Amino acid sequence: WWEGAFGLLIFSLGYLALSIMVFAVWLIVPELFFVPMLIFSVWHFSEDWLGYFDRLACLAISSSVITLPALFYPEELLAIFAVLTPATGQIIVDSMKLVSVVSTLAVCALCLRAQRQNIVVLLELAVLFLSAFALPPIAHFTVYFCVLHSPIHLGRSLKKLGITKTSVYAVPFTMLSLVLGIILFISL
Repeated sequence: WWEGAFGLLIFSLGYLALSIMVFAVWLIVPELFFVPMLIFSVWHFSEDWLGYFDRLACLAISSSVITLPALFYPEELLAIFAVLTPATGQIIVDSMKLVSVVSTLAVCALCLRAQRQNIVVLLELAVLFLSAFALPPIAHFTVYFCVLHSPIHLGRSLKKLGITKTSVYAVPFTMLSLVLGIILFISL
């Protein structure tokens, strides 16, 4: 979407402006963005398994990864959602419970009938499902995001852009995120 430093600056400023607008609307009407954000997350995270399954199966996997904590830790998830979307937290958690059962059963069926079973993918799924059972929601998602999703995403970026462009694009944003995270942590 951009070329060169000036293009990156313009893109970054536009992205920042869009993020601020979304955050402002979130503060006023959080329910307007929360469910679409979950749906977008399911779509985005489904890309992690596109090399092994078709999109529908990948959507079932990512749905399961995102929603299983609602089945095992509904109170903890409700406490998180009470902050993010106070008016509809219970409805969202209840809906996620249903989605988690349906999507996890679909994933199990897809894995059993897959013609080529990849042991690494099956182990990933087993670890993620066990993580959803054994860890509270934020810890589960952190395991998924940091151990599986981020390395896959970084690998795709390296393959597509090369190490130089990936570094030029990623390092400043990573450093900015760390600095802002530290400032937020200290301020709390």
